[in-house]
Amino acid sequence: MFKDLNNFSLVRTGWSIVGFYIAWFLFLLLLGAVIGGFMGIVLSSPDSASIIIQAGAVLSAIVATSLTVLIAQAKGMMKGFWTLSLIVLTFGLALLGGGLLGLIIPTYLSSRASQVVSLPETV
Repeated sequence: MFKDLNNFSLVRTGWSIVGFYIAWFLFLLLLGAVIGGFMGIVLSSPDSASIIIQAGAVLSAIVATSLTVLIAQAKGMMKGFWTLSLIVLTFGLALLGGGLLGLIIPTYLSSRASQVVSLPETV
């Protein structure tokens, strides 16, 4: 379920899809908590809570978009407009809903087959 989380060319099925989503969501929560705690210490103004929440949304957008790009590159999907639109959609979803929505598209792409054409081996 939680194997090969950084193998972006792997085609995930069943529980490995769920494990991929949960693991990366927990990573975003942990990273957001660490950065939010640091920002809470540095910023001691009454508006610091809203700034921390906005920083968490931007952090989720950056990580989710990076995941989408890495998965699309590993699977050879970077050639079409469809992939570019999914990357932009990932960024928008992550800004609106944080990691909860932002990880939907990378999880979907991780379940897709690779489109990299391999050359046959010659003996």
